[in-house]
Amino acid sequence: MANFASLTSDDEARAPNDRASGQGIVLAGDRTPEFRRAGRHSVTVRALRLGLPLSSVAIFGLYVWTMLDTAGYGAPALPPSIPPELGSEIAMDNPRYEGFTKDGGKYNLTAKTAIPDLANPSQIKLNAITGEVYDAKQSRTDLTATRGFFDSKANKLDLMDGIDVVTQTGMHARLATATLMTKEGTLVSETPVEVDMPSGKITSNRLSMNQKTKDVTFLDNVVAHLVPAVKPVDGVAPATKAPANGAFGSSKAPADITADRLDVHDAAKTARFEGHVRAVQGIATLETEALDIAYAGGGKSAVQPGDPAATGPDPAAPATKIERIVAPGPVVLTQGSGDRVTGNSADFDAVGEVAVITGSVVMTSAPDKRATSERAEFQQKADTILLTGGVVVIQGRNELRGRRLFVDRKGGRTELSSPAEGSLTRSRIFARLYQGDPAKPASAKKPAAAATEAASPFVGAGIATFKTDPNAPVDIEADKLIVEDQKKEAVFTGDVKAVQGDFIIHTSEMHAFYSGEAGLSTATAAAGAQAKTPAQLTKIEAKGKVLVTSKANQQVTGDWAIFDTKANTVTVGGDEVIVTQDKNIVRCNKLSIDMPTGQSTCIGSAPSAMAAPGATATDGKRSRPSMVFYPQERQKDPNAPPKPAAPAKPASSSWESTVAPQAPN
Repeated sequence: MANFASLTSDDEARAPNDRASGQGIVLAGDRTPEFRRAGRHSVTVRALRLGLPLSSVAIFGLYVWTMLDTAGYGAPALPPSIPPELGSEIAMDNPRYEGFTKDGGKYNLTAKTAIPDLANPSQIKLNAITGEVYDAKQSRTDLTATRGFFDSKANKLDLMDGIDVVTQTGMHARLATATLMTKEGTLVSETPVEVDMPSGKITSNRLSMNQKTKDVTFLDNVVAHLVPAVKPVDGVAPATKAPANGAFGSSKAPADITADRLDVHDAAKTARFEGHVRAVQGIATLETEALDIAYAGGGKSAVQPGDPAATGPDPAAPATKIERIVAPGPVVLTQGSGDRVTGNSADFDAVGEVAVITGSVVMTSAPDKRATSERAEFQQKADTILLTGGVVVIQGRNELRGRRLFVDRKGGRTELSSPAEGSLTRSRIFARLYQGDPAKPASAKKPAAAATEAASPFVGAGIATFKTDPNAPVDIEADKLIVEDQKKEAVFTGDVKAVQGDFIIHTSEMHAFYSGEAGLSTATAAAGAQAKTPAQLTKIEAKGKVLVTSKANQQVTGDWAIFDTKANTVTVGGDEVIVTQDKNIVRCNKLSIDMPTGQSTCIGSAPSAMAAPGATATDGKRSRPSMVFYPQERQKDPNAPPKPAAPAKPASSSWESTVAPQAPN
């Protein structure tokens, strides 16, 4: 083999790996290792160009998957196990919650501790809660509670145990449970509540309050004790009591009211009781289905928003005072004595102490008094009653009718009249009076004439047509009636007409005397009072000119008359008493009629016997009876000749004398 010559530099003796220095020249040497290294480098470069982008995408995808899994996407995760003591570990001390109501008010709630519900973060348990709620006018309501739950999403606060709610108007409510809707400013309780107010105390089974409208609603078993506003004397409030006459509706006496519902609208100063309303004031009880109360005043606090001082009524503000009570529906007013008044509606002016009951008014009183009218007005201060519109008064068997009845209970005076009323003209009053006991028939025995009256008697045995039943009622018609119950006297005036059976008396003034109690002056006696004896007519006196008539065309005229119900007699007297039947005439000074028998006695007597009872005679002359008699034939024709004398026979004419006249003195 031929040998080749080679040219090297001083560095030719270096190892092959030392070529990197770039020094020296290698001729005809082996370059395989270099090519291998170059190939591996190319592969690495290509791998990095592809791997780096893929790694970036993978890392970003892993990050996104982790975020989605945390947010709850994908397969459901197992609930975390929370140790029971973790709640106390995250409790917040003295938290504060603030917000605004829909009407522009605001609320502030604070608590000693707050514990959020980790499973439901909007639910927060609160302990030792205090709160302030303001309406748009910055009127403040304070509340406290032992514990509660606040729902931040619903803006609802559920309160429990030891709840106190105090308003600026002086209302203080104590509740067991309640729900406060903070944005609406409403408070609702479905458990029994107790509320103190300046005007009294109210309890019920449920309660609803609205801070915006200042409305409070009490529901189910409402019991209210209302007290009048009184001014303290030397720092001590004087005692209050109901009127002695048993009236209802006074603003100066406490009242107890029960109902199914009570709505208090403090902005309008009104309250309405509804459902089986029963109001008691003293011995008076009012029952109705609805009762509206209007009041004035009410405490107001000067506490400003954010003031830490406790709110309450301002002592300088006017106290709550009931002004008016209205029952728009049928009412029943009773008293402890059993007296009762019913009507279609009632209106009580508490300030003026005037009560008005209207529509089918019926007043009843023990034992047997009853009055009906269209309107009854009670003046409590003056202690009077005014009945108007179709007045009818019944007491026992006695009855009065008219259009206007005024009763002064304090003075024991009753006045009945029938004045013009609306389209009705002035009319008359009517009375039906009974005398004696209906169980005891009147005696038919004729009383003997008094010796002092027998100066010149004339006995007409036949005047029997004046006979009447003494137990029959006496019907009286007049313009006016005044009853003086203390005097036991009823006075009829104005063209008086009295009728008993066929017996009729006309006079200008008639006085009826009675026993027992009459009128309505004792219609509202105090509780426990003894029942009074019904009025019984004892005597009637006609003190004006008198005209007595009977159905047989008989008439008696005189200056006065006395109807004695005990003796069952009627006596007519005066300067001249004239008895007529057709043309027959009898003149005397006094005519006495026995009612059961109809027998009459005509007496001529001394002047003292002629005068009316209580009057003084001035003429000392005696008077003698006289008679002008017409036989039956000549009564028909006075000019007819007399018939021949008939044989003597007993007297048969109703006007014939059975006793000869007394000779002149």
